[in-house]
Amino acid sequence: MSNNRDQIGAPGAPLVSTIGQAAAAIATAVTEYLGRTLEASGERALTEFARNANLGSQPGSAADPIAQTFNQYRDALGDLAVALPQLAQRASLLGQAEPGMRLLFRAGRRGVDGPPGERLHKVFAALPSATAQITRPVYDKVEKGRETDLSGLLTVIETQLRDERRRDLPSWVEQLKHKIRADRAKGLDLARRELGWLLDSKLDMAYALLDDLDGVLGGNCLREILRDQVGFTAFRKAVTGAPPKPPDWLDPLRDCFRQLGFGLGDGLTLLPPVSGDSKEYALLDHSRDRVFRIWQGGDGKLEVYGETEGIEYFDRSATLRPSDVPRLLPHRVQDASSGMAVWGVDRRDVQDLLDGRYRTDARLFAWDMGANRTPLTLFAVHYRQSDLGEYFELGIGCFVHPARDPLAVGMLVLDDLPVSTAISCEVGKHIWGYPKVFDSKVEWTPPSYRPDRVDWSVTLASSLKVDVTLPRGGTRSSVRVPLLSYTLKHGQLYRSVLSRSGSGESLRVGGGGVAIRVSHISDEPWTSVRGSAAGLPGLLQRFSLVSDGTGNRVRTPMYTIWTEHMCGDLGPPCLVPMPADVEER
Repeated sequence: MSNNRDQIGAPGAPLVSTIGQAAAAIATAVTEYLGRTLEASGERALTEFARNANLGSQPGSAADPIAQTFNQYRDALGDLAVALPQLAQRASLLGQAEPGMRLLFRAGRRGVDGPPGERLHKVFAALPSATAQITRPVYDKVEKGRETDLSGLLTVIETQLRDERRRDLPSWVEQLKHKIRADRAKGLDLARRELGWLLDSKLDMAYALLDDLDGVLGGNCLREILRDQVGFTAFRKAVTGAPPKPPDWLDPLRDCFRQLGFGLGDGLTLLPPVSGDSKEYALLDHSRDRVFRIWQGGDGKLEVYGETEGIEYFDRSATLRPSDVPRLLPHRVQDASSGMAVWGVDRRDVQDLLDGRYRTDARLFAWDMGANRTPLTLFAVHYRQSDLGEYFELGIGCFVHPARDPLAVGMLVLDDLPVSTAISCEVGKHIWGYPKVFDSKVEWTPPSYRPDRVDWSVTLASSLKVDVTLPRGGTRSSVRVPLLSYTLKHGQLYRSVLSRSGSGESLRVGGGGVAIRVSHISDEPWTSVRGSAAGLPGLLQRFSLVSDGTGNRVRTPMYTIWTEHMCGDLGPPCLVPMPADVEER
């Protein structure tokens, strides 16, 4: 399978530029600019607020509301500037590969399965528990890999697996070294007697066979086969018996792993579990030399472990792209422009929303950036060039962290996220679980770029029109800043690491240049339909970002962010551990 990204393409993800601003532009601009502002004298601080809010710098009545705004958010902005470097460091650490097996998927907890959990349960419930399952390519490769007595040589290897001297050979060799130093003649004689079993001719051929099997089966897969006596005995029986028929579990298992981001090869081995209430299967993908472990508990719980997250995802909709062609991660955005307005809202209001709509095993908490405030963001993104082509999106998000990991702060998109193309909607939902929505009835007006602002307009299927104006322009830049993004998928919490760079960035304190209006296309008052408004209009009204009567902006943002040109990579979704999993570590 080709890995040429230019030929195959890659999946799409929202907020690649928007989320990146909250890490890069805030971490640089807020820390530098606001940090100096907060430490300046009160007079200078008021002057900076007035200038950035476009309210003028003349003393008088204009200074009073600015001073009130400054006092209200001073503690929150100060704590934010201190916390940002720590959050960026935590996001960077989560993006690095961790050694050993990690949890990739969980099913059966709290009664939430869904695909692929239900199908995985059915596949493993029907598997025999005492025999290894191999595909025909594995049988043929092992048979052709050695012209000598395969069964006899595998018997020799199996015998050596029972020999404790094989497992303790390094320590024995170290002991023999000391005995040779103490008495060379006696030590060498002892070494010949102790290690003579290594010079047996059959054993020599067996080790040669191991070298051949390493090339045929893959080093990681072969080590898993040799890991215990039960697995090797079952594998030996399978490869020395009659040629296998196509297993019934192959196609359902392959479809399940496709949803997890793994395109399994043709050569597969499924090792049986040790008997007991809990079963742990080992799935070996010899084509890519990858090992997966599937743990199935007696209470119906099922977990899938692997060394890395999936990077090959397959579209469910054949109308968008052939289902046998993978989309590869990380997703790339070559050029995008985006703006963001950020409000500091009461953390308890955001937590009420999370507890009501986003309940998962790994509980989410609204991030307290200081003064019991949580950042709430209205973002608009124009993807000019990406792995999914050009499209727009407009939505609202907040910053959250999972239980027992308060530094893993990231963005969670709230409710629906309208996008302008079907492919960006399908891929974003399928791979990451972003709440993207696409409706042919939704009318997008291309953003209008002006020297000092950008106008966005979208008419939703609910006949509500949302108009947003955000300030534009800036000279700052940032390079490879990481940030986390949280999503819900299969009823579970996942997070992805975004690495982005930007130029033409700016951060402006206050709400100068921000305009928001929600109206009905039939000129009816918004109050007549707001009771049924959902998604973006509903969130604007819920958090009092627009008024009930006029639909105009009423709450002043803390600051706005703009990025003229952004590029970045968004990695695969990674299952967030539950509190119990964190404690076990």
